[in-house]
Amino acid sequence: MGQQPRVQYINSMVSGNLAYQPEREQSKRTRLPRQRRAVTYVFPVDVAAIAAILICIALLAGMLSGLGALQSAWAELWTLEDYTESLREENARLREEYASGYDPEEIQEIAEAMGYIPIEQAQHITITLSRPEPEPELSAWEQFCEFVAELFAYYPD
Repeated sequence: MGQQPRVQYINSMVSGNLAYQPEREQSKRTRLPRQRRAVTYVFPVDVAAIAAILICIALLAGMLSGLGALQSAWAELWTLEDYTESLREENARLREEYASGYDPEEIQEIAEAMGYIPIEQAQHITITLSRPEPEPELSAWEQFCEFVAELFAYYPD
């Protein structure tokens, strides 16, 4: 008996996996291993949260600059307090010097040398002043009515 030919029938109703596929010749070249996909990490980003963080950073920067301005203001305050204290001390020293050097007879002699006369010899003049009484102020409603009348140039009788 001889060999019978191998007959294969292709059924059109067979799924693609069971269909006849000719054998492929394997190449004698060596194959490189498949490259692994790079692992990517995905982080969900919330735009509102990032905006809030940026606003917080801006506010922090403003607060720090304000803190620096406050520190310089305190330094200036301390400097001015020291200056005020030195002025008070100098004022007290000058008052003491003035009180110790105050001699009424000497001052009278200097004034007479300058041409001053005693108060008893001065001529007295009486002046009477009079001022007109102020006009009474208008109420808010009267001021508003006057404003409207002037605005529309309407003068009621």
